[in-house]
Amino acid sequence: MYAFDLLLTVAGLLIVVFGGDPIVRVVLQEVEKSMTTPMKKRLEKESIPNAGRFIGYLERALVFVLVIGRQSGSIAFIIAAKAIIRFESSRHRPFAEYFLVGTFSSMLVTLAVSSMFLLNPIIPWR
Repeated sequence: MYAFDLLLTVAGLLIVVFGGDPIVRVVLQEVEKSMTTPMKKRLEKESIPNAGRFIGYLERALVFVLVIGRQSGSIAFIIAAKAIIRFESSRHRPFAEYFLVGTFSSMLVTLAVSSMFLLNPIIPWR
């Protein structure tokens, strides 16, 4: 039985981490459509290529583990830590808005999938 639980947990983690990426990307592409060319260039210039994607992977994995471990209050610390780290960048409003849209869409996907795992009656650790 424990092997099945572990398999389901790993499957959920993979779904959240890698399945959430295309959803967040679609949302951010919609935001990018409304950005001017100088805004896009500044965003590209001030960012490490693919860093946001890998941060999203780690963020979704951590939030998934916290939710299924019933430590959802700790998610606030993740958001606060990201806000503190990005505070200086937030002075550039388009970047701050882009960052927030990415963060919140990533969190929404993770919370939706995590909640489905917690509410599913076949998962014994729910």
